[in-house]
Amino acid sequence: AATHHRPLHALLGGGAVADLLLWRRRNTSAAAVAGATLFWFLFERAVYSLASVLSNAVLLLVDILFFWAKSASLLNRSVPALGPKSDVVEFGPE
Repeated sequence: AATHHRPLHALLGGGAVADLLLWRRRNTSAAAVAGATLFWFLFERAVYSLASVLSNAVLLLVDILFFWAKSASLLNRSVPALGPKSDVVEFGPE
């Protein structure tokens, strides 16, 4: 009874995930371990909730866009594009 042996890389799919799990790309694997450790520390040890992380990320994005827009107007550069342009219609007493 002959058994067919496949390499572990092929058993794991043979792609980028297999390279990551088998440490063929050392920098990428080390970054994945560091990122997983950071998430573990934030959520388990520091008792940081997902809502706090998301709200802080959105707040940081708003701050960056605010300072980018203000510095662009001072330095005569283009302001950040936030989406399609639309005309604002104001309703009020006539």
